[in-house]
Amino acid sequence: LDNFIQEESNFRKEDLVRPSSHMAKQGAPGAGVESLFKELDNFIQENEYAQAIKVCDKILSQQPDDQDAFTCKVICLVRDSQFDAATSFMDTNKALAQGLVFERAYCHYRNKRLDEGLALLRTVPKPKPARVMELEAQLLYRKEEYAQAAAVYEDLIRQHKVQSPELSANLLAAYSEAHMTKEGEGLVARSKDAMRESFELAFNAACIAIASGHFEEAESYLQLAEKVCIEALKEEEDYDADEVHDELAPVLVQLGYCCQMLGKHAPAMELYTKALKNKQADLAAGAVAANNVVVIKRSHELFDSYKKLKSATTEAVEQKLSSTQRRVINFNKCLVYLHMNKPEDLRKQIELLRDTQGEGEAVTLVLAAQLVREKKAEEAEALLAQFSKGKGKGGLRTQLSLAQMHLSRNEHSAALSALQGVAPEHSHRPGIVATLAALQQHAGDSEGAFRTLRENIEWHEKQGGADEQYATLVKAYGTLLMQAGKHEEAARMYERLVRKDKNDLIALTSLIIATSHFNPDMAEKLLGARLPPLAGVDKVDAEALENLAPLRTTRPKEEAPAEAAAPAPASQQDKGKAKGKGKEMEKGKGKESQQAPSTGKPTPSSSSSSAATAEKKKRKRKPRLPKSYDPKVPPDPQRWLPKYERTNYKLTRKDKEKAKKKAAQAEQLGKGSQGSSAQLQPVASARPPPAGRMVQEVKDVRPLNHGKKKKGKK
Repeated sequence: LDNFIQEESNFRKEDLVRPSSHMAKQGAPGAGVESLFKELDNFIQENEYAQAIKVCDKILSQQPDDQDAFTCKVICLVRDSQFDAATSFMDTNKALAQGLVFERAYCHYRNKRLDEGLALLRTVPKPKPARVMELEAQLLYRKEEYAQAAAVYEDLIRQHKVQSPELSANLLAAYSEAHMTKEGEGLVARSKDAMRESFELAFNAACIAIASGHFEEAESYLQLAEKVCIEALKEEEDYDADEVHDELAPVLVQLGYCCQMLGKHAPAMELYTKALKNKQADLAAGAVAANNVVVIKRSHELFDSYKKLKSATTEAVEQKLSSTQRRVINFNKCLVYLHMNKPEDLRKQIELLRDTQGEGEAVTLVLAAQLVREKKAEEAEALLAQFSKGKGKGGLRTQLSLAQMHLSRNEHSAALSALQGVAPEHSHRPGIVATLAALQQHAGDSEGAFRTLRENIEWHEKQGGADEQYATLVKAYGTLLMQAGKHEEAARMYERLVRKDKNDLIALTSLIIATSHFNPDMAEKLLGARLPPLAGVDKVDAEALENLAPLRTTRPKEEAPAEAAAPAPASQQDKGKAKGKGKEMEKGKGKESQQAPSTGKPTPSSSSSSAATAEKKKRKRKPRLPKSYDPKVPPDPQRWLPKYERTNYKLTRKDKEKAKKKAAQAEQLGKGSQGSSAQLQPVASARPPPAGRMVQEVKDVRPLNHGKKKKGKK
């Protein structure tokens, strides 16, 4: 659940195929209409569509059924981004608007009425014009039907022999979103030269590489896209440095994503921060950058993460995002609320996700985590169990969470049932299989553990049995068989691995060990025939190795001089035993030495043991004594006390005045403000204080300060 989800945004070419502008009608009846058409033509050539619309109105006022004037007005309204006005104008004369299916569908596309626009284009008879097919593909892309959009683009290229960098860029975008990486890689290979001229094509080639997991290759394409974009914008005089930065925002975000996926978080943060400097540059790129910054920070700087995700979920930004991106950002917002311990906000956000995107596994897991945090483990378990029986049946994370909750309460049978409910597409993973086998063994069902491993091995063999997961399961099964004493069956399992990979030394050595338990001769033949030779073994003498003395595992005891090992008198030995300090001196003594009387002369056994004991003792550093130290004079027992606390300390006149003043204040405090006769009771002390400290004890009693404190002398 801690894990936050990262999303990359594909660049989408927005420049649609525009309808060709109609030239002014020549030879129209009436000199006034002809001059108006010439004026209309001038306005169209100068891209002054507002003025052109006024001229069209003048022409239509004189000739209401003029098809060219009607069509020119519709196109000028579209060029002037007045899509609702264009649709309403076409509704005024359906006879003249009958041939303007493309223009009406384009207005629906720009007004995000995708279904209506797509329905109109599908009424066009085949073979469809190229511009109709391209608009249809873009409508499908906006509806997030990426595979169908890619199919329409492919038909367009095949039927009309149309090929351009813009069209290839849009087809790559559809391939990337539809996860058609093989088709995308083929198109990228055919478009190497065009990438040096098209910023969009290089960017979308990077998206294909990201979808394939080739992040380093994606970085090279993105660097090329950045270079092409800067060179193209420098040629145009209208672009300044800020506008160049705005155009590069998607490239910076995508580069940051590649760095993030490669584990280079510091460069990724720099790129995201650079992209977020201008918040109005690209709303979609800014939202993705803010989301990925939150991923890097994880549970740190939660308030800043909350503000970033809040700005990424505004209505204006969400209109620029795909449904996947909106779902990811809103889910990350739930995680931030969870870490910030805001249960009410979390539940509101979860309800929002349920209303807009339906019940999902991730949302259920977040809510279960919040219930566990509130110490409502039973409710969390019931929630997960209910979800696993319904829409989330067999979900991997749901079943693993249930198993973990059961294991935390030592409910092994319930955890086993939860793992057995994992969907078939996940149940053959080595981690799931190993956990199932371990739980079955813990429950005493060894045969069940054998059966679980055997069935999963057979499943992998049907799939080909050439992957690393198959080898891992076979080795685990062989180890389990060896522990159970089934050496022949274990040898057969290891033999399978050796046949598939002769260079697998772990499987080969395991095969030899298993075979040695029931056929030592065969194991020796295997050892001589299959194990690779060891370098330098021929020069080693086996007999010399066998005759080598065993290595010492303990340090040998060193002997000490005889004079240092003299035994202590009997009286001292008894005294040492009473205090528990004579244990080392008794090590190494025999029964005779323990029973013999003490004569004061050293014996061999006692001298050696005493020497070892003396050697083991740590050397003590010689104590540092003061210069005036006299060994004949005993030290002062109060030398560790401050001077004013010692018994021989003489109070100065100033100290005496302070003591009298404190004593008077203490006496007044003991009587109380009403003159009561109650007095302070003496406090019993475990140790009587020195005579010189009797007056100093009054310092601990502080009077009530009814006025301001007096300032001390500086």
